[in-house]
Amino acid sequence: MLVENLGDYATSESFGNRLEELEADADDLRGFLADDTLVRAEVVND
Repeated sequence: MLVENLGDYATSESFGNRLEELEADADDLRGFLADDTLVRAEVVND
């Protein structure tokens, strides 16, 4: 029964919307980490 409920949830619109939000958050975090890495590299190289 739990698996059936999860299956229904996985196909629901709210799950898709949440997945898009998580992907956007991950993209933001990747950008932040890339910026932070560049700043650290500049400090080390100066």
